[in-house]
Amino acid sequence: MNAIKKILLGALLVFIPYLAYKQYVQYIRYSPPSNYDYSVNPDIDGAYYNQETVKQFYQAVFETGNVARNMWYENQIDVRMFDGKDSRYAEAVSKYNHAQATAAYLEQKLLNSARLKKMGFSNEDIRKAEEAGADASQFPFIIAQNVSKSWPNQILKSGDNNTHVFQVQSMLKIQGKEMKTDGYFESITKAGVEAFQKENGVFVTGNVNDLTYALLIQKTLETNSKAKK
Repeated sequence: MNAIKKILLGALLVFIPYLAYKQYVQYIRYSPPSNYDYSVNPDIDGAYYNQETVKQFYQAVFETGNVARNMWYENQIDVRMFDGKDSRYAEAVSKYNHAQATAAYLEQKLLNSARLKKMGFSNEDIRKAEEAGADASQFPFIIAQNVSKSWPNQILKSGDNNTHVFQVQSMLKIQGKEMKTDGYFESITKAGVEAFQKENGVFVTGNVNDLTYALLIQKTLETNSKAKK
């Protein structure tokens, strides 16, 4: 009887550590050392004109976390802790970095679109600007150039409220003028126009004709170009 007890006790002494080890391995496998999920900025434009881009963004977000977790589950490889001695790391890290970079690139595109829409631009405006090869900082001015091609030979003045006024306000703001960008030509807008005309040797009227508008576009593009250098 004592012999059986000893055998059972010995078996337990072997089995319990083995069971504890198996539990530990399972715990480690399903408890990765890092949170691999890509943190999505809530301000992105989910209504971006190209919905395929939105889908690609969320796919990249999913792959970023999925690739990293799978590498940990299967091989206990932490893609954020590169080990040059283990050849498996190179492929794992490459896949993770590619998915993360794709997500970050597309997220920036969607954030830029959201900012432009807050300024009053439409999906069509953004599409045209992108097709013109502009980066986000140039969008308002590329759009302004497109608008200027169809300038209605009018003079913008106090009391006006339209897209042209909005474009003027946007460009005056870039020129350092304190300005609302709401499309309403009020006293603040007029003062900004007068200051701009005086600074650039244009007859000061406080109104915007095609000459002042074209000069605004030119100066704003120049300012933008200098800022990028």
